[in-house]
Amino acid sequence: MWCAGGTPDTIQVIAKHGVRPLTIPTTSLELVLSNMQNYAALCHQAGHGPSHTKLALWTYVADNPHKAETSARQYMCEYADSALRHYELLGSHLEGVRGYKEYGELQKALSQDADPFRQAFYRSHPWGTPEQVAKRASELASAFGTDEIMFIFKYGSMPMAASEKSMRLFADEVMPALKELAPAPLGVNGDAPPSPISEQQSAK
Repeated sequence: MWCAGGTPDTIQVIAKHGVRPLTIPTTSLELVLSNMQNYAALCHQAGHGPSHTKLALWTYVADNPHKAETSARQYMCEYADSALRHYELLGSHLEGVRGYKEYGELQKALSQDADPFRQAFYRSHPWGTPEQVAKRASELASAFGTDEIMFIFKYGSMPMAASEKSMRLFADEVMPALKELAPAPLGVNGDAPPSPISEQQSAK
């Protein structure tokens, strides 16, 4: 069983019962990783063994680095903007709602500047040539102690043909490298592997 959710309240509940976390790195990689490390510590306190996480990553692969970056920037930012509107994260209706304190605070922050969220997927998730995508996915898998990744290939206004081309290139040239990965679960008390928490690099 997996549970999607990254707020401190959710982390406490699922760690207590040994439910594994599904996480989507957004806004701040440091914050999301901190939540997962807190999950590992709480699991340990509850008497559960180390647990891998599960990641959901928005992905775009192309042979041409400039094409990959241009497309990733457009479609990933479009998706992030649609998420803002779908979840009404620019509103104020969650303020004061029991169990939604963190989301209420997020709404306040986003209402002042939503650009970090709109840019988050583009800055954090795997895009680029097959080599770049394999490297980025490997970094994130290692940092988050994940043994299962959901790769998302269709989002924003991306045409189906572009999505299929990206997916096929991923299957042919990225997947074989990722099958060799064997990340350890997140450790406790600083035992986790060092994580390369940095933004995606623009094509030069």
